[in-house]
Amino acid sequence: NQGLVRPKAAQHGAAGSKGKMVVYCSPSIEYSSHWVYTATRQELDAKSPGSPSRVAAVASGSSIEASLDLPVVCKDGSYAQYVFEVRVKPGSYRAQGNTLSDSLWESWGIEYDPVVSSRNLEWIVENEEDIVVTGVMLRALPKGMHPKEFNAQRLETMKAHVGWDETEKVATRPRGYCGVEPGAISAVAWEWNAAPAESDKFNGPLSYDDKWDWMRHPDEINEIIESAYLDYQRFAFIGRPEGAPGPYFIDFGSECEDTTWGWPRTCGHGPQQRRADSDQKQDWRMRAVRRVQQ
Repeated sequence: NQGLVRPKAAQHGAAGSKGKMVVYCSPSIEYSSHWVYTATRQELDAKSPGSPSRVAAVASGSSIEASLDLPVVCKDGSYAQYVFEVRVKPGSYRAQGNTLSDSLWESWGIEYDPVVSSRNLEWIVENEEDIVVTGVMLRALPKGMHPKEFNAQRLETMKAHVGWDETEKVATRPRGYCGVEPGAISAVAWEWNAAPAESDKFNGPLSYDDKWDWMRHPDEINEIIESAYLDYQRFAFIGRPEGAPGPYFIDFGSECEDTTWGWPRTCGHGPQQRRADSDQKQDWRMRAVRRVQQ
């Protein structure tokens, strides 16, 4: 009847815990299902920098293998993973970025997930009363694929997504939508097409033509959108702007999903602003967005 409880001892490190026993969760289901979160305590001890077993492992060139402890299930050579779906009380957690070591994720410069920014991968909850389990998420990995292999495949996919340069160790995929090169976030603004809703959709609200009036987002929302764009994200959720009838998000479309950068197909539209409420009839709620110099 207790639900989730804080551990009595750190299980997978204590980054950002400030010396407290905390619950870690993530808005990224991929991050939550990384193979390291199924490792045994002995393996984690061996992986800790400076520990005798870690030094011995490095010296011998041995690798740390994922255990078959839950939440990974193996049956006839196939693996299934599960993670808890949870809801967290707004304002009750602290957010931090990717804390996986380079032996688990090659570089923090490689985005981990195209739908959750690496700046926001870990949520730290100090009070278990602020988190509740709402479901269990399950997936079967491709037959015969070990969780470590799956993670290695994801790493290569995300390297392609950001244009990772193996020599310079930097992401090289251009971030110059609308001809505006990246720089200080405050120097860039995002605008949405304010054409009348009743006008022809593709020649009106979804047009990128200068003939229409364009409305600029306020600085706070500009920062959210630009940060997500620079982080190679597919979406940027911008909440409910002042005076708006509901919540909105930016769908970066082909600025994210493009065959040139490892995707199986190129998205059929450029960046758009869309409603983010529960009504999925979006056809009349889409507008083109563009990026301009402040």
